[in-house]
Amino acid sequence: MFKAKRSQGKSRVKPLLNLALQDSEWGVNYGTTLSVDHDDKYISLPNSRGPHMRKAAKLIAYVDAKYNKPRKYVNVKHLQPLYIKTAENLTTYWYANKKGMDKVGIGYRNFEELLRNFPLPPEQTIENMLSDVIHSVYTNSLEPIRVLFFASKTPALVSGKWFMLNDKTRKVLEKIKGYEVSEQDGQQLWTIVHRMSQIMATSYKMIMSTRKDSNAVSNKKIKEVAQYLYDECEKLASEFSSNDMPSIALAQMGDISLDTQGVVDDSELDEMAQTVKSEIMSSTDSEDSFWGKMKVVEHKLTKSLPNELLGKSKRKKDIGVKPNAMHRYATDKKIFTDKAKRISGTVLIDASGSMHFSDEDIQELVEMLPASTVAIYSGVNYPADYDKDDVLGFLHVIAKNGKWVDEIPEHPQNNIIDGPALEWLSKQAEPRILVSDLRFTGVVEHKGRYGTDIQVARAKHLYLDAMNIIKKAKVIPLIDVDKAKEWVKAYKKN
Repeated sequence: MFKAKRSQGKSRVKPLLNLALQDSEWGVNYGTTLSVDHDDKYISLPNSRGPHMRKAAKLIAYVDAKYNKPRKYVNVKHLQPLYIKTAENLTTYWYANKKGMDKVGIGYRNFEELLRNFPLPPEQTIENMLSDVIHSVYTNSLEPIRVLFFASKTPALVSGKWFMLNDKTRKVLEKIKGYEVSEQDGQQLWTIVHRMSQIMATSYKMIMSTRKDSNAVSNKKIKEVAQYLYDECEKLASEFSSNDMPSIALAQMGDISLDTQGVVDDSELDEMAQTVKSEIMSSTDSEDSFWGKMKVVEHKLTKSLPNELLGKSKRKKDIGVKPNAMHRYATDKKIFTDKAKRISGTVLIDASGSMHFSDEDIQELVEMLPASTVAIYSGVNYPADYDKDDVLGFLHVIAKNGKWVDEIPEHPQNNIIDGPALEWLSKQAEPRILVSDLRFTGVVEHKGRYGTDIQVARAKHLYLDAMNIIKKAKVIPLIDVDKAKEWVKAYKKN
């Protein structure tokens, strides 16, 4: 509530500021960063090396003190105070470039380079700012404008030097949440900070687009930039929530219990878990990503498996209704006949390029599970050649009920349709086996210089969708065909 006016030790203003401001109440000292306190009329200049930097700091301080004053606007209630003030802060750099950069001796073309050379605020100040961002993300109270307001008063951040915050973001996150969470959530959190940097860059360009021969940045332009800031900050805050953080997404997913049949050891389970974590951590947050459209291809199954593989379809029992094997009464008394239940189930094989299986591998699986359904799936090689409503992947049913195809159909090399393929698997007979390296992808529309095309996308919400299907449908993921063979052998034995 109370604030001490910093009057003691205030030096006389330097000649440039004295002449320009014509206000002897302004004081100045030298510190680590540039700051202008309009309430206390106090300027702090950075102790920077080089005459250009010192002159530039004085010039920006003068411009800020003289021109960055509150204005009168109409219909800006929703933009007050921070959106308007952030836009006003950015006008300082336009005035500095217009009023005196030539006098500094660097010139307009290198103005952004000059700003980038300004020092960042003290380490503790940066850490406090990042700490606030981290807490707001995990509590769903993100307010990007607070960071952008801070950045608008920091020349290095205005000019795009946000990459300097990357390591700092991870270090602060580690202090707050611990190493494991920082490893999982670090990239996601940096994505949020990076989005703020993009908003700042666009806002700066909008202000600097004011004609150099103008006398001032107009109120209309300031309101336009403030509205842009408002819209983008609202959008950013709505797009990210604590549920988007990988550590929380993994916690919500919980454990997935697998019937390993004793052939998947703890190290292999840990490897699969690490793959899931790695994929979630490295996936983007593009809500525009989607699964490719899948077509199920029911092939003509012309090959029949030998009788010895199919096994007996009937079995003898000693209890029943109608005896039809009285000759066995004197031996085992199994005079009744019942249908024998063959081992069935469904095997879905990821046929993308990373799996490296052969036709012989699939044939061996079919022979090991003769009554089961076996299918392979993959997405088209070049999705950019297709529209988003086109079929982008195929699921080929290659074996069923003791019959299978003459030859394995050719298949493309991408994933793209993992979600729809898993949905198909969830509706098939148990046990449901997925042979996959668990690297799932979808697609996204990409707007480039030559129009819009479809590209492969690794999106977090799609990956979580696939993993939730695996959990709910009790799908048993196995990392390769050899491991699937081991599992089937153990399943038949048990």
